[in-house]
Amino acid sequence: MSLRGCSKGRGGSDGEGGLSGEEKSRRRRLTYSSQDVNFGKKLTADQVPEWRGYYINYKLMKKKVKQYGQQLQQGEKDRRRVLKDFSKMLDDQIEKIVLFLLEQQGMLASRIEKLGKQRAILAEQPDISGIADLREAYREVGLDLIVLLKFVDLNATGIRKI
Repeated sequence: MSLRGCSKGRGGSDGEGGLSGEEKSRRRRLTYSSQDVNFGKKLTADQVPEWRGYYINYKLMKKKVKQYGQQLQQGEKDRRRVLKDFSKMLDDQIEKIVLFLLEQQGMLASRIEKLGKQRAILAEQPDISGIADLREAYREVGLDLIVLLKFVDLNATGIRKI
């Protein structure tokens, strides 16, 4: 099972015809790669749809930073209280991201362990089609690792930009 999801395009009225979900995501990422587009849009465009709930809630965090800044300027809250509230919210966001990352890492590790066992069996009894299948399975794990690393990079960038 792949981490990247397996949603397929249905050919709706989105102007992208029968493109697969992955192809649509790639096209959206290319569309938003311009430097004049803000990070919030890039974050949304580059997300793995199945993982949406595990990314940093960048929009909420930016809104809260602005709100806290206004409260401080207007004297509605003291600095210590604002920092405590913001720290709690940031901690919750980071915890959500890290727990998901650890879960995904565990799944990848389990897949790699199974592939290692298959590799050992193939070393004893070589089989061309089995070797080809194993190679493809390792390639899939590698691609899924890249997707997970992009997840980490997007979230880290979001945290830095808040």
